Amino acid sequence: MSDKQLLATWKRIIQTHGGAVDPMFSSRCTHLLCESQVSGLFTQAIKERKRCITAHWLNMVLKKLVPPHRALHFPLAFLLGDKPCSQHIISVTGFVNSDRDDLKLMVYLAGAKYMGYLCRSNTILICRE
Repeated sequence: MSDKQLLATWKRIIQTHGGAVDPMFSSRCTHLLCESQVSGLFTQAIKERKRCITAHWLNMVLKKLVPPHRALHFPLAFLLGDKPCSQHIISVTGFVNSDRDDLKLMVYLAGAKYMGYLCRSNTILICRE
C-alpha cells in the first residue's frame, strides 16, 4: 500500500483482531494486502495461490467474515494513480445504497468523472438491468 499511515493502521487492526502481519511476503502468508495487480509481488502471490485483497475487503470482514466477492475487494488492474478512464463521464442507473456508492468509488479510481444524472456529455452509462 502506498499510504504508509493507512498501512500502519491496518496492521494494528489486523493484530487487534487476532491476525498476524508479516512485513515480508513468505510461505506463511495467507493473504496479500495490495492496491494494484501491477507488481511482481502480486504475480508471485497469485502463482502461490494466495488471496490478494484490498482494505475494502478487510473493512467488510470486520463486520462479517465473508470471502472477497465484490469488485472493490480485489486489487485494481492498473496502478493506483493511473487514470485509464480519464476521458469518460459515467452515470449509473438502477443501483442503490452501497452498490451505487461502490460504483461511484470505482469510477473515481479509474479516473473518470461521475455524473449523478444523464446528459449529452455522458460517454458511459452503467445499468443494473
